Amino acid sequence: TITVIEADGFVGKNTVAGDTYEGYVVDMIETVSKAANFAYKLVTPSGLGSDCAPQLDPNATDGSIGSADYASAYLCGQNDVLEDISTEYKTDMYWSMYFVTTSRQLAGKFSLPFKPPFGGLTMYGIATGINDIDDLVEQQKKGDQNAACVGDNTAYAKFLTSSLPDLKTVGVPNTDAGFLAALKDGTCEVAINAEHAAVHFVKARKDSDTCTISGDPIGVIGEGLKYGLTQMAVGFNKTMDQDVVDTISYWLNDQMTCSPGGEGCKGGLYESWLEWAGTGDECGYDDGKENGGSSGINSTVGTAAALGIAGL
Repeated sequence: TITVIEADGFVGKNTVAGDTYEGYVVDMIETVSKAANFAYKLVTPSGLGSDCAPQLDPNATDGSIGSADYASAYLCGQNDVLEDISTEYKTDMYWSMYFVTTSRQLAGKFSLPFKPPFGGLTMYGIATGINDIDDLVEQQKKGDQNAACVGDNTAYAKFLTSSLPDLKTVGVPNTDAGFLAALKDGTCEVAINAEHAAVHFVKARKDSDTCTISGDPIGVIGEGLKYGLTQMAVGFNKTMDQDVVDTISYWLNDQMTCSPGGEGCKGGLYESWLEWAGTGDECGYDDGKENGGSSGINSTVGTAAALGIAGL
């Protein structure tokens, strides 16, 4: 049983068959499972873990266990693997866009890291004239920018608090809908998330013909963070058989690094990335700087396409 975290474009309910999932992460799991020859079941967080807010009582009978309220909560999801919870809700691994952090390393095991074609933490939204996150901090100090929105119940929000203590942030539901609502109601003009979430957010706005908020185009803002959380991996409990970890690591690495369309490239993970993630430039956003253009992932995607590889 695999815990997955719902994130638009990466894990989401199938629009045709509502009881199944689709997205980049689902493509990845399906590709690796076929190569490694294992069956699986996908579930979202139970809500029983210590990082779940609120943490549910395992004896709850009101249907709250496993409810949609916890579906996008990354920290809550890892608890179902790493903590001693009810056997009924215990899972074997957490597999979504999970960053490799030292606390997660200490608590369990990881597969080899995987890195789709994206960079570090990225700003997006409707604000202009911000060069990078350090510049955002300076503009906040001057009163030119309000707090930036970050995803609730995420490791990256904790990382930002500890690494950039002067950065003002406000937590919002870690979904496209949560960030969109915050941008619309003026909670923030800048959101910060992993680049894959940022570029997909812009693509989703284009796909739904909602590229502006109060006439301001939505886009990727300035340069992303050049350090910090970038590597992602599949997480396991410490008791997981190392052969299982090694097998998943092998096929994950094999499929992330093979040439799209090449012999043995079973799932086309690079093509899947382009289908689900986007580039971040779809809405015609102008960052207001003299060099023009948003950062997006155009350069990264272009490089990957030129090299003909599935991952960088």
